Amino acid sequence: MNKKKINTKDTSTDKLNKNLKLIIIFSIIGIILSLYLTYQHYKEGKDAFCQALGGGCDIVNKSTYSELGGLLTLFGINIEFAFPVAIVGLLGFIFNLVVAKLVRDDKNKRFATKNKALLLKILFAANLLGLIFAIFVTYVEYGILGVPCYYCDASKVSHAIIFIISAINLKYLKN
Repeated sequence: MNKKKINTKDTSTDKLNKNLKLIIIFSIIGIILSLYLTYQHYKEGKDAFCQALGGGCDIVNKSTYSELGGLLTLFGINIEFAFPVAIVGLLGFIFNLVVAKLVRDDKNKRFATKNKALLLKILFAANLLGLIFAIFVTYVEYGILGVPCYYCDASKVSHAIIFIISAINLKYLKN
């Protein structure tokens, strides 16, 4: 009887690719949420779903603090900068998606190992900055406005998961 050994252990490359696939999935979720939040930011009227659940999505997403200029007023900086926070999130999720796909789908070996390591470090650093920003806007949401935005919170959970995965991916760096 010919017995074949079945290798149940994933290689570090396999684990990294699985993690990058998760980052891609949560980035797509974040992109969808950010696009919806951007739409709601500019749309007249209220979001019925969030309102039915007792949330304050419209209060959060249409407040002064829903744009970067409004957030800057918390630091005593008064400038007109009508750039929605939802678009900041959208850009972050697109960045995550692009970097994860570049590293994961490098079948032609365009990137040397050291370049992949650099991309993973950049992905982690960008998500650390994003997490700090997410914590700050969560403070604004609950501490200043006093109401939850469920779409915002789901987006921040997606981002937190991406941050954790990007931190885990650092252990797969090859020096």
